[in-house]
Amino acid sequence: MSTIVTDSIQPKTTGRAVEIANPLFILHKSSGNQSISNASSTKVTWGTATADTHSISDLTNNRVVITEQTAGYWWINCGLYYSARATRMLLWIFKNGSTYAGFEHAHSSAGTGTYPEVFGSALMPVVSGDYIETWTYHNYGGSINVTDGSTGTWFHGYRVSV
Repeated sequence: MSTIVTDSIQPKTTGRAVEIANPLFILHKSSGNQSISNASSTKVTWGTATADTHSISDLTNNRVVITEQTAGYWWINCGLYYSARATRMLLWIFKNGSTYAGFEHAHSSAGTGTYPEVFGSALMPVVSGDYIETWTYHNYGGSINVTDGSTGTWFHGYRVSV
């Protein structure tokens, strides 16, 4: 059994006992739904970074840009809450403009009775300059929305290892 002895514990920064060592980000849609056209791959837009410990969120371009200080292995997660149910809804996590991971929500019929979410997670190695985006697709037959103001629409990640 080990013993730790100390005379005092001081916060590393104002208001915190421990500084967050691992970078993380949490993005949400903040105002307005995003209309997604039928049968069209569309980049998902994000309006608010509710957390961004190392300033890597690029909301102008709707992506996260990795820096030298934030490179490593990241656990990336995304969920998109739709305003209607298509028979097929896809979510892609892109790295540097190409698909890194893809996820699908498939249903036997379309409708407005339930509002589904398509979501997924991936472990991603990244280096300085890499950027991460989210894209989506559906085949509802007409445009439907990825909704704002819902805990069902989110994009977040945190570094798990350097």
